[in-house]
Amino acid sequence: MANQSPIEHVIVLMLENHTFDKMLGFLKKGEGLTGKEFNLVDPLNPNSERVLVSDKAENVTSPDPMHTLRDTNIELFGPNGTVQTKDLNSGFLFDYIRRAGGNLETGKKIMQSYKPESLPVLSALAKEFCLCDHWFSSVPGPTFPNRFYAHAATSDGQAFNNKNHDYAMRTIYNNLQDHNQTWGIYFHDIAVALMLTRIKDKKANFKRFPDFLKDAKSGKLPNYSFLVPSFSDFQQRKANDQHPPHDVRFGEILIADVYEAIRGNEALWKKSLLIVLYDEHGGSYDHVHTPPFAPFQKYKVRNPDGKDSVSPPFKFDRLGLRVPAILISPFVKKNSLDSTIYEHASIPATVKKLFDLADFLTERDRHANTFEGALSLKNPRDDAPRKLKRPGPAIEAELQSKLARTEITEQEVMEGAALGEMSMRPLSDFQQDLIGIADSLDERPRMRALAASHQFHSEHEAAVYIHERVTNFLGG
Repeated sequence: MANQSPIEHVIVLMLENHTFDKMLGFLKKGEGLTGKEFNLVDPLNPNSERVLVSDKAENVTSPDPMHTLRDTNIELFGPNGTVQTKDLNSGFLFDYIRRAGGNLETGKKIMQSYKPESLPVLSALAKEFCLCDHWFSSVPGPTFPNRFYAHAATSDGQAFNNKNHDYAMRTIYNNLQDHNQTWGIYFHDIAVALMLTRIKDKKANFKRFPDFLKDAKSGKLPNYSFLVPSFSDFQQRKANDQHPPHDVRFGEILIADVYEAIRGNEALWKKSLLIVLYDEHGGSYDHVHTPPFAPFQKYKVRNPDGKDSVSPPFKFDRLGLRVPAILISPFVKKNSLDSTIYEHASIPATVKKLFDLADFLTERDRHANTFEGALSLKNPRDDAPRKLKRPGPAIEAELQSKLARTEITEQEVMEGAALGEMSMRPLSDFQQDLIGIADSLDERPRMRALAASHQFHSEHEAAVYIHERVTNFLGG
């Protein structure tokens, strides 16, 4: 391997829709919050009410903040959404008040972040290993484009929404495969990567999350693993993606499960790098601006493949907001900090170095900073915790009683429907887009048209449908 790297297994866990400041701003590590940061209720009126950041964030954020390219521009540049270099990051409060239907008190919650003790798992890992405090999402927009930068260092010119598209670009998985390196995508309900046509037919490489736990325990993890959280409540299993309005504590449990599964196999642990990060900001507040604006004017953001977004116009020449990112390995110094500018294309760029792959995917990963330097210890540490403190006893008891299960039988799905145990929460826009992925899994035009005609009124109804479509596609 290049640089004589001891790493044989890279594992990426990508969660949903939070900024660095929202999750770790009050950790007192890296470029966090002082408590003096603020937004004005009306950014165009300097005399309007000033709302300071606080550590009062609740387990559930509702309503879901907006984070389309248009909304992100408003959050970054103010009510007009015009790209400029003054009044930066001034429109989060303004945009969330609009999202809350004009309710000022609800709108003010966008300025709330978590206490470190509210997120004991994420906070502990950030202190124990390497915290990256200048990792940015790749696009100032929603989930799908940002996840594709982790997979392929491009979103193929898509920036505005999460809709279906023929994503035919080359991926990191193709590069790994061409160099005899193994890979797997472990998911709960569905994986956005199923839209990537160059790997969609590799059905054996798409596995349910319980297989990750088994493969980690037996030491059979592939060289590269990408882990996908659960995007929807599905019967007794709660969504753990942390995407609003889902309870962030279930994501904490997932992070702990992943870490402890790797740490529990000593042989695997001594050869692994786990990356825990978030796909995009999700409309949450962050006080640090995005490259290439001040103070990052020297950082050039390259269009990956010469493709621009047409509607709305976007040239892929700037990044999104800061997101939490932690590098976890026995070769990482305890309580270290990395303030290098990274983005999601840094993942395939670093994997290329660690596994000595021949080719870059696009101009974006070719020029992205890589983080193998965080693996600076010559000998693996043996002091990393084997277990992590999890959220409080109430949530633990609830999980132990019925919510921690990851495998649900079809009979239980039907019985649960009869018992009324399903989530009746309305679908979010993001979950509607996930249905689109499920619809596309059958290539026959008649079946795709039939699938697209379904109407779902609750999160559970959609989750059952997605489960059935994915199971049928993968063959069990």
